[in-house]
Amino acid sequence: MKSDQSEPVEETDSILLSRMKSGDMSAFDGLFEKHRRGLFAYTRAMIIDRGLAEDIVQECFLELVRNIERIRPEQGAKGWLYRVARNRVIDALRAGGLGAAGAGARTADSSHERDPVDPSLTPLEGTVARERAEDVRHALEMLPPKERDLLLLRYFGDLKFNEIARLRKRPLGTVLWQATRSLEKIRKLLAGIESD
Repeated sequence: MKSDQSEPVEETDSILLSRMKSGDMSAFDGLFEKHRRGLFAYTRAMIIDRGLAEDIVQECFLELVRNIERIRPEQGAKGWLYRVARNRVIDALRAGGLGAAGAGARTADSSHERDPVDPSLTPLEGTVARERAEDVRHALEMLPPKERDLLLLRYFGDLKFNEIARLRKRPLGTVLWQATRSLEKIRKLLAGIESD
């Protein structure tokens, strides 16, 4: 027997942006829920200070509201939001780099700000996971900024390669080649870290 109720269909960015443009601000909630986690993960990968990363994400969504009339719905919000986030991170780095992961900044009490690990892990497994995450962060810091940003967009921001190509205004093949080369550098850097 079939149910008359069907599962809710997730609205696309273009539909949500169109609704916002027509004055339906409840569509903002849909965009926020859809993109906030990925945007935060991307920003947090570059900014050690969790509060600053959260502020940047909030600024991105405020900019979305302020600029809604200039955003074309068919282009979606994702690339636009990541572009704003990247620019805000660069601004934070230029303003003094407080909490900038890419600048290698560390504070004496930054250990309490670490992201929580999976609670199902044993304490030893959690420690190993944190150390591995620190190794990856360190290896990312050693990459040139454009290469680091590409990997952060893909693996922390969860953007697809074709979205990154559109965002960077580069051919997809070029982006794929750069990602492959950057991942190979990361593998070599991690091998060097592990052998120390």
